[in-house]
Amino acid sequence: MEALLMVFDKTSGKTGTADTPTDQLSNKYSVIILGIFALVATTGNYFHQPISCYCPTEFKGSEIEFVEKVCYTQTTYYLNYAEFDTNTQSVSYYQWISLILAGQAFLFYLPSSIWKIMGKKSGLALSSITDSVKRCRRNLDFEGNETALQFASNTLNNYLHVQNKNTSEKKKKWLIFKGNYLAYLYLFIKFLYCLNAVGQLFILNAFLGDNYHFYGIEFLDNMRNGVTWKSSRKFPKVTFCNVSIFVPFNIHHRFLQCVLPMNLIYEMMFLVIWMWLVFIGIVSCVSMAKWTFETIRVGKRVEYVKDLLIKSRCLDSCHGDEDEIRKFVCDYLRKDGCFILRMVEANADKWITWRLLGEIWSKYQAKKHLKNKLSKIKETC
Repeated sequence: MEALLMVFDKTSGKTGTADTPTDQLSNKYSVIILGIFALVATTGNYFHQPISCYCPTEFKGSEIEFVEKVCYTQTTYYLNYAEFDTNTQSVSYYQWISLILAGQAFLFYLPSSIWKIMGKKSGLALSSITDSVKRCRRNLDFEGNETALQFASNTLNNYLHVQNKNTSEKKKKWLIFKGNYLAYLYLFIKFLYCLNAVGQLFILNAFLGDNYHFYGIEFLDNMRNGVTWKSSRKFPKVTFCNVSIFVPFNIHHRFLQCVLPMNLIYEMMFLVIWMWLVFIGIVSCVSMAKWTFETIRVGKRVEYVKDLLIKSRCLDSCHGDEDEIRKFVCDYLRKDGCFILRMVEANADKWITWRLLGEIWSKYQAKKHLKNKLSKIKETC
C-alpha cells in the first residue's frame, strides 16, 4: 500500500516529511477532504435557505421567517407517516455539521502535531534528514547530491553517537528509551492514527445516531436489493417541528412540516466520509502492524540492514559475519537508527537509503578500527 501511495508522493514538488504516505492519508488528505466538506456545509447554510416550513395561510412574511428560524435552531422530528409520534426520532445535528466536520479534521491532524512536538525532544530534527534525501532524489547536480547526502549522514551519525553515550545511574530507568525513543514514539503515533479512524465511526454514531458505523454496509445492501433512497432516517429531508408562538394573553402551538434541503448533500457527504474512514482505518491498522513487526523484531532489523549493506556493496570486509552486523544493528543503530532508515526509504528512493547506510557503516568501521588501534597502543605501553 505504501509503495502505491509513494507514486503519488513522488509527483509532488514538496520537500520531505517526517512521516510516510499512509500517515499523510490522515494528516493531509483527510484534513483537505473534511475541510472542503466543512466549507460546503458552511456556505450552503449561509447562502441558501437551510430549512423551509409549510406554514398556515394566516402567517405573514415575518412570521414565516421567525418560525423557520425557530425550527432550525431547535430539535425537529422525523416521522413515518404511519407513525404519528413525536418521540419517534429527533433530528438535532444539522445545525452543527460544520463544527462536526471541522472537529474531525482537527482529530486527523492531532497525531501529526503530537509527533512533531514530541519528536523534537529526541534532539533530532528528523525532517531535516528526509528533506536532504528527498532533495537528492530531485536534484540532478552531483555535487549538490553529495552535499545533501553528507549532511544527512553526519546528522544521523551525530544523533546515533549521542544516543550511544553512557547513561548516568540517575537516568537508568530511562535506558529503555535510549536509542529507541523515536521508534517507540512513532509506533504510538501509528496507534493514534488507527484509533482515530476507527473511533470517529463511533463518535459520528453518537452525533448522528441510528447505527452510523454500519451506514455504508446498509447502503450497499440497499443497492444490492434494489432499494432506492426515498427516505433516510439518518438524514431525513422532511421533518416536523413544534413551535409555540406567544400572542397577547395566549400561546399558539403549531406543529409544522419542514424541508431540510441540505440533508441531501449531507447524506452524500457522510456516505463518502464513512467509506473514507473505513479505508483509512484498514490502511492505518495494517501500516501500524507492519511497522511494529519490523521495529520490535531484532531479526527483521538485522535482515533489513544486511540487505541494504549488500546492495550498497559495503560488506566486503566482513561478508557473512552475522555477529558483526547484529552488533552494528543492536548496539549502534538500535531501533531509532533502523527506524530512521525506513523513514528515509519511505520519503526517498532505496538507492539513497543504501548510500546513506553505506556512509554510516563506513564511519562506524573507521571508529572501530581507530578504537582497536588505540587499545593496541595502550597494551604495548
